[in-house]
Amino acid sequence: MDEDSIILQANSLLNELLSTYDENYHHGTIVSGIYDTAWISMVQKKLPASEPPQWAYPICFDFLCQNQAEDGGWGNPVSLLDRITCTLVSLLAIKKHLRVSENISIKNWLNLQHQAARAIDFIHLNIEDWELDSLDTRLPIGFELWFPVVIEKLEEEGLVFEVPGKIRILKLRQKKLSRFPLEVLYSPAGLIQPSPLFTLEGFIGVLDFSKISHHLRYGSMFSSPSSTAVYLMESPVWDTAAEAYLQHVVEQSIVKDGRCVPQMFPTSTFDID
Repeated sequence: MDEDSIILQANSLLNELLSTYDENYHHGTIVSGIYDTAWISMVQKKLPASEPPQWAYPICFDFLCQNQAEDGGWGNPVSLLDRITCTLVSLLAIKKHLRVSENISIKNWLNLQHQAARAIDFIHLNIEDWELDSLDTRLPIGFELWFPVVIEKLEEEGLVFEVPGKIRILKLRQKKLSRFPLEVLYSPAGLIQPSPLFTLEGFIGVLDFSKISHHLRYGSMFSSPSSTAVYLMESPVWDTAAEAYLQHVVEQSIVKDGRCVPQMFPTSTFDID
């Protein structure tokens, strides 16, 4: 390849990057995943009690349902850990939609029930091979905090799974929560944000979400779409800045490129990937 061709391709790449730059949200994404997409799909608008529930980002749930693998699971095919966790969260989203949605057609209801059954079969088939005790060095960020929450939420939906190493993970969660003062998250935001803001799903049920809005930056919690989605779900007051941030992320990923939302956005604080 000659020098002119290289320069031409470099300029084309730069123009593409600049075309997606936003004055408010900047630019940059990191690897995408169904995990964050599933959490966003569970966000409901805060409406008066007399009005029927309204999903804030229905396109995320549609994308989730359209991208279930043939074996009934979701997630990165090269990682059993990712596949099981993504399938659990996606299953939670489906069960929540089945329970909450009104005016759903019989056809759609049956389709969702079928997808849920396939996901359950996938989990039962694969979870016994999941040697959780040997995965300590490769666990996702905050796994020991948010994984028990996902299992608990599924149990509230009537689904109980025998998870290898579950007791150990539950004890580890309690140990970490006992050592982390929640007041750190309630205190004024400083130059360095507390890392738990990246995985707020791990604090459902123990954190007062009405006291953490001051941590929002560019409308997000630590540039985490899933964490921001959980903040919107759990906060007693609807936050339009967080809503707009997630809408921008969804438009830049699912609407524009037909891919999952990124696990972090923006990444311009670190680099452009």
